[in-house]
Amino acid sequence: GTTERVCLVQGTAEALNAVHSFIAEKVREIPQAMTKPEVVNILQPQTTMNPDRAKQAKLIVPNSTAGLIIGKGGATVKAVMEQSGAWVQLSQKPEGINLQERVVTVSGEPEQVHKAVSAIVQKVQEDPQSSS
Repeated sequence: GTTERVCLVQGTAEALNAVHSFIAEKVREIPQAMTKPEVVNILQPQTTMNPDRAKQAKLIVPNSTAGLIIGKGGATVKAVMEQSGAWVQLSQKPEGINLQERVVTVSGEPEQVHKAVSAIVQKVQEDPQSSS
């Protein structure tokens, strides 16, 4: 379970990147909209969004893909961070629990996050065990 809103997206790498850009843009609009009086009344009851959250993306990836994203000795994830400028962190693989997925958190400026997400989507596509 999670307290976060989840959006399941499936498709080609190009389609996933386009959807990510669209969703990220909409999320960035929320803090700006909250300063408008006509929107405050609508959003206030359920939305107290930290503007820094608009600089973050979380992806759910199969366990098998997590290893590809990390790479040998962390080389791949380090390269993604260097090339994109974003911070990339993978959730720990829980011991004793047979969970099939891990969370990848990407933080940075919007363009940095987009570059890192694109690289991660590419790794997911490279995983022969991934059906997405």
